[in-house]
Amino acid sequence: MSPPSINKSEKRNEPTPHSLRNPDSPTRPRNHLREKPDAPSRLLLVEDEALIALSEQMELERYGYQVVVAGTGEAALEICNSDTAIDLILMDIDLGAGMSGPETAIQILKTHQVPVLFLSSHTEPEVIAQTERTSAYGYVGKSFGISVLDVSIKQALRLFHSNVRLPAIAKTAI
Repeated sequence: MSPPSINKSEKRNEPTPHSLRNPDSPTRPRNHLREKPDAPSRLLLVEDEALIALSEQMELERYGYQVVVAGTGEAALEICNSDTAIDLILMDIDLGAGMSGPETAIQILKTHQVPVLFLSSHTEPEVIAQTERTSAYGYVGKSFGISVLDVSIKQALRLFHSNVRLPAIAKTAI
């Protein structure tokens, strides 16, 4: 089964402030300040195991999310570099051969302003430590279930939206 694609005619074009990590960093504008706040969030699920990806995609869609799946770090980079609007990335840590989840997140965050939430079955401290090099919005164990994942996604999106709005508010107050 091939991963679902996003209809490019649905892309959103409202600009957002540049990178929060580094104001001089070139970032692609993303519509994180939605025109329609009630529109479903669009998630990029990066998972190398096809059956797990399909199961997670189905659960997330039941919770009202639009989900795009990438099976490798390289595929995730391609999706992020296309004209699609991804609101949040759910990134597995171990993506098999090729780039790891943390390496992929670092590459994406160099040019895109988007929250990353790590999702993994590993809970060992040395595995979790791999995510500390990134500007991740959290880490969720796969065994925690969909309700915990849903809350984590919502919290990460709220935090991200707050972080995007703060610089804009500060500029208007000057």
